[in-house]
Amino acid sequence: NQGNLKIDESITITDDNPQMDSAYVWISDGFVAGEDSLTYSGSPPLELIYDGGPDSIKVRGKASIAEYISILRNIGYFNPSDDPNLDIRSISFLVHDGVNWSNTFSREILIEAVNDPPEFVVEPVVGVDTISYQVLEDSTLAFCLEVQDPELDDIVLSLIGDGPFNGEIIALDTGTNCYLYVPVEDYDGEEKLEFGACDNGSPQ
Repeated sequence: NQGNLKIDESITITDDNPQMDSAYVWISDGFVAGEDSLTYSGSPPLELIYDGGPDSIKVRGKASIAEYISILRNIGYFNPSDDPNLDIRSISFLVHDGVNWSNTFSREILIEAVNDPPEFVVEPVVGVDTISYQVLEDSTLAFCLEVQDPELDDIVLSLIGDGPFNGEIIALDTGTNCYLYVPVEDYDGEEKLEFGACDNGSPQ
């Protein structure tokens, strides 16, 4: 997913009438309910009425060509999905000068899926980078790690870095992300273990 993408920041209007009275922008092809929406950045001039829906934006009211150009350039596309439909979306523009509608002008939006990395979780916090445990001297520590992946990909955990330095780490049941830490005898101090979580890319 990504932030609001302005559809066309160089769009322009030419007409022998110095004022426009309405505009209509809509997803004319490929609309996916629950994913796609058109957005507007900022506030339109006060004499205009902004009327938006998930797949269309209507602007009504007399204003100069320059003001309408500014409005159209601030219309954007937004898709918050972590697993979006990759079909091309077509966004179409129309303006009306009080007498006639313009020709239809369209832009295509290409959707590119991006792999989001998995994140370690300590409820209710997602995205933690440090988990601390305390254990008595000469005692073992059993612990499990929780990891979430936005695309629900299979996740593989692995021990990375140079540790452990003062004991050994033993994987318990395969597929549970649970481990047993066994310190060396009489050790009293801090131990650092680094784990990486991997879905389709590099460990995170």
